[in-house]
Amino acid sequence: MRIGRPGAPPNTCLEPHSAGSTRQGFHMLKPNAAQAQTVMRRIGAWFVRMCRVSWLVTAGIVVASCGILGPDEEEVLGVIEFYGDPFVLDAPDTVTTGEEFSATVRTYGGGCITKGSMSVSVQGQLATLVPVDLRSNAEVCTLELRLFFHSASIRFDSPGDAVIRVRGRKEPGGEVVAHEHSIWVH
Repeated sequence: MRIGRPGAPPNTCLEPHSAGSTRQGFHMLKPNAAQAQTVMRRIGAWFVRMCRVSWLVTAGIVVASCGILGPDEEEVLGVIEFYGDPFVLDAPDTVTTGEEFSATVRTYGGGCITKGSMSVSVQGQLATLVPVDLRSNAEVCTLELRLFFHSASIRFDSPGDAVIRVRGRKEPGGEVVAHEHSIWVH
């Protein structure tokens, strides 16, 4: 878009007459190359400053939100008893010697607690399951209750009575508790 009067040559601008002039209105000013370069440099410098400010603002927001969103997580023993809800372990009562079977443990979380993993240790006729969840170190968490189901494969190599022991925490209080489930291995 050109600024100027209709019929004026291109690249011209209108400028008011100087003070003390007897002429009224505007006269035509044709910028020279040096003036055009100066204007372009100023526009470029302004644009660079705005981009730098935008990057600084964005970086500041990201750094500030790190404490809120909680990028750091730590493993915590899963909550297997929650305010009187019964402990839940889904496992068979009878299994075959040398064959793998699945056992599932329910833990409670939500907000800053998300589902983690489950460690399994089998020593003879005792399988120990330890569900682990992840706790965010965020300063702000939602108030929600979620149920997480941790599954593991277990195998007993000898026939006879066997036990699955599950270690976890009890809320309220955070006390460490253990539950056992008997299995017949044939």
